[in-house]
Amino acid sequence: MFELIRQREQLERTEKRLDDINSTLRFSQKHIQGIKSVFGSLKNYLSGKSVDSPTPTVGGKFSESEYSGPGSSVLSNTIEQSRVSLAGQHPSLQRRGLLSSDSFDDDNDGSQYKSQSSNVSKILERNLDEMSGSLARLKGLAIGLSEEIDSQNDLIENVMTKTDKADIMLERQNKDMRNLLKK
Repeated sequence: MFELIRQREQLERTEKRLDDINSTLRFSQKHIQGIKSVFGSLKNYLSGKSVDSPTPTVGGKFSESEYSGPGSSVLSNTIEQSRVSLAGQHPSLQRRGLLSSDSFDDDNDGSQYKSQSSNVSKILERNLDEMSGSLARLKGLAIGLSEEIDSQNDLIENVMTKTDKADIMLERQNKDMRNLLKK
């Protein structure tokens, strides 16, 4: 589960880096157009768009708040809820008397023990309740994992799209540069 959170962070950093790369490629394309001809320079000037250099991410580092998306918090919350509920209902804690529980009433008034069948059915009920709680936690974790995987699939699609765009722009710029160097 923690591996999925780490992978999400890597995908988000990769997506931000691709945004920087695409911004730099757009900037260099304007310069290539300016070098190609006077008309390209004139076109850049008249388009009114700034030819300022792109603003890359500082040092390539990202703060935790930049890549803690909604999907990672859902998974983190699910994991945390599972831990809290598991620790709060663990049977060994109840047996040792570390948790208050209505299911472990001991009457010390000298009365006879309850019948064995009622004790067995109470134990079975308690075990079934514990199993039900465990299954509910597992279901919650599975749903959280599913949502995280779907979210990461979307991130991967975005990264692939941006990578393809950068590849196409880079090929075009290389072709333009080869043509300029031949002249």
